[in-house]
Amino acid sequence: MKPKTNLLCKAGFCTVIVMAQILDAKAGLDEEESQFVSDKVIVSMGAPPAKIVLSGAAPAFCAPWKPGKKYDLGSYMMYNYSVWRAKFVDSKTNPDTVWEPRPFSECIPGDFAGPLGGVRTGLPDLQEALRDEERKTSSLLFQHIKKSVRMLDLSAVKAVAAGLTNNPANVQRVERVLSPNDWELVFPIRHKSYTYDRFLKAVARFPAFCGDADTTVRSNDICYKSLATLLTHVVMRTGAHNADLRIPAWQQGLYFLRKSECNEKGLGCGYVTFASAIHFFVHPRPPKPSMLAIVDGSWQPNNVDTVAQITNSFAATTNVISGGVECGKGAVGQKELHRAAIYLSMAGFFGVPIERGEALNCVTMAPFPLNGAADQALYWDANWQHDFGRIDGKTYSCNLVSYKTSYSALKPGDYVRCVQHYFNIELT
Repeated sequence: MKPKTNLLCKAGFCTVIVMAQILDAKAGLDEEESQFVSDKVIVSMGAPPAKIVLSGAAPAFCAPWKPGKKYDLGSYMMYNYSVWRAKFVDSKTNPDTVWEPRPFSECIPGDFAGPLGGVRTGLPDLQEALRDEERKTSSLLFQHIKKSVRMLDLSAVKAVAAGLTNNPANVQRVERVLSPNDWELVFPIRHKSYTYDRFLKAVARFPAFCGDADTTVRSNDICYKSLATLLTHVVMRTGAHNADLRIPAWQQGLYFLRKSECNEKGLGCGYVTFASAIHFFVHPRPPKPSMLAIVDGSWQPNNVDTVAQITNSFAATTNVISGGVECGKGAVGQKELHRAAIYLSMAGFFGVPIERGEALNCVTMAPFPLNGAADQALYWDANWQHDFGRIDGKTYSCNLVSYKTSYSALKPGDYVRCVQHYFNIELT
């Protein structure tokens, strides 16, 4: 069927709105990995030009009118969705009293001296959107979080194997901490899909896991504690938990395999389980911090967290992964005791010290609160404010928000997808 088109003309150029059905492309390890493709695509009849070419005199720039600003005779500006030209020198009053209305064709709408630089026409282009995204994600905190969730290309991940000298640095650190013999010791009854090589590949996928910190000693300490914490939660999820077995509970992990997760481009079910676990470990989910941020100390509770009795401890990582089940109960149950016992054994194996007074269960902790230290704005949502620098008043932009949306600020391309979806345009 031929798509319906509506022809709209504004500010000297036309666009054709093509209504089309496009399948969502969903891939990855987490719902945040899903791709969104808008079902409305705006195709320009030629991209909106940087300049509107007219016959006769070249068009002027018309920025939004600013009260109190000096305007010379003949200068242009935008006010109340209209174009105006000054009739007198030093026109400082409202345009409709000392200015004359002029047609849109005589000026290029937009604030040409705006924060993004260049001329802002009616619609943005891809480069303007990317500059806007870069400006909004330039804080040191955001860059730290972004660094912690970066992922290695899958082609490089597939090349990883035990003992290779060209393995990524974080993989080599894990190999020094957890050898193939250690793997046999810690997981003696594991499912055959949970191989050592697949675990190393999953580690390679997330360079911040056991990555470099400010010193070698601190890098190693964080790695030891990350492994003890991660593998404790993995054992709780995949372990046999069989008291009749002659091996301790902490060595019964990786017994069960979730076959529904076997979908990661030929790398195997075991890899997907490991990669999913590490993905969860390094990603914050506001108002929850990432487990990595708890382990490396980059997350520290603020006053709101303290009121919720949340401390930087192993128990806080349980609050991240199982807070609704195990936290805030007021009394320690069998599951909480079991998880704490496994962690103590894992910590002993990796030589991780248990701090005096460190909470090992979260039964007194409330959920991570809004306005807590981890309540960061990490998602994109439409910016519906009025933009006086554009002829139609639309911002054609998205803002960072702390509530969850379909567009993650930590995922490349999601800012552009956010703008395209909410404003029904195609950025080129």
